[in-house]
Amino acid sequence: RVGEKIETSARATSQAFYVIRGTGVSESAEHGKVHWSSGDMFVLPVTQGTVLHKCIEAELDGAALYWIHDEPLMDYLGVEPGRKKFEPTL
Repeated sequence: RVGEKIETSARATSQAFYVIRGTGVSESAEHGKVHWSSGDMFVLPVTQGTVLHKCIEAELDGAALYWIHDEPLMDYLGVEPGRKKFEPTL
């Protein structure tokens, strides 16, 4: 719903978010703000803290993001994500 927020965090080399519906902004202390809308995909590099996602406009029942990351693979391999290798990409 408009105004709703959710935080995500992952111990991963990167995180990808596909915007199923809605318009909003995602923000982290490390990477600043990424503005998004329906049909966008944005990718964040290694993020030590959390990412706050906020819905600004929405059809139906609010924004919907599909979140993909490689934390399970990192855990399985017993490794930690290294340094940032790219800038946030929309």
